[in-house]
Amino acid sequence: MKFISSDKVLKSEEFINWRTGVTVKPQVMEIHPSNVCCNACSYCFYKDRNDAKIMTDEELGQALEYCKDIGVKAVTFSGGGEPFCNTNFLSNLAYATSALDLEVGIITNAVLLNKGMAEMVLSLPKIKWIRISFDAIDSEQYQTIRGTNSFDIVKQNIKDLLEAKKACGSKTTIGLQIVVCNDNYYSISQFIDFCKSEFPEINYIQVRPLEVMINSEPYNESQKDIIKSQLDFIKKANKEFFYNKVIISDKWDLIFGERDFGFTKCHCAPFIGVIDAYSNFYLRCHQVQHKDYLIGNIKEMSPEQFWVNRRKCYEHLGLTQGFNPAVCPVGCRGAGINRTLQGILEKGEHDLFL
Repeated sequence: MKFISSDKVLKSEEFINWRTGVTVKPQVMEIHPSNVCCNACSYCFYKDRNDAKIMTDEELGQALEYCKDIGVKAVTFSGGGEPFCNTNFLSNLAYATSALDLEVGIITNAVLLNKGMAEMVLSLPKIKWIRISFDAIDSEQYQTIRGTNSFDIVKQNIKDLLEAKKACGSKTTIGLQIVVCNDNYYSISQFIDFCKSEFPEINYIQVRPLEVMINSEPYNESQKDIIKSQLDFIKKANKEFFYNKVIISDKWDLIFGERDFGFTKCHCAPFIGVIDAYSNFYLRCHQVQHKDYLIGNIKEMSPEQFWVNRRKCYEHLGLTQGFNPAVCPVGCRGAGINRTLQGILEKGEHDLFL
């Protein structure tokens, strides 16, 4: 099963609207319940923007209701900080899935996701997936990368989560992620083997590179050789039991191949959005706190006004709809979707020959 794939956009209810020029409703929203985190990751994209802000129960409920009012179908709780640092998070998970009928995904470091929380989360309807950022094979590596001595806690919490899933018959997809950085690039294969040993019932493991700007180089040539060798081995072993659970991010093509966006406009902008811990609505997650991408604050902006403000934001950003190599990571979450949609728009000489 393709848990992470950019061609999902072709299944979107709004895809036809996009093709025909009709106003597109956001399909999935990212919400940041907290700017506080219980890790301090060396590679964190938000570390210079995090502060002590945590959404109140009222603010988080309002954000969910706002999403429902503008036609959103699914919500990803992410950061920002760590969602479970917000003590209002669990009750609003229940509200989102039960009362508002939203599908939910959660990105977490699982430091706070203890057995009791795991059982409660997995008992809720429409919790579609949980992805845990882990990165390490032992306590020392975890401390170096993620900045806290929480390795054993997280390892046990993942086991408890998988046990709770089995006990309650949950169909929630549970995945792990390793972000390859200067402190673990040599141990990707070891990480897979570690997961195979400790978490054999995990649904998938995503191996992804650091976020990279068009002219930046996150790895030196020696590191790239070592990384590529491990990824090639994983690809060859992919048909074997457990190795077929490994998802090698297509962002690696940007590391090893030509550094190119592959699109000229942020086509996916209408499909997505983010509400930060201050209730500010931005076009995209990487542009949180960037005023050019701010649509408005949902405490002051009615759902009806949202459509007006979003159009004004697009007009301000110009024909690229906010795509700007100076501020956009070359492999952002929307990059694969943008390349897919760009390919649909471009005319080719042999387009009739399927």
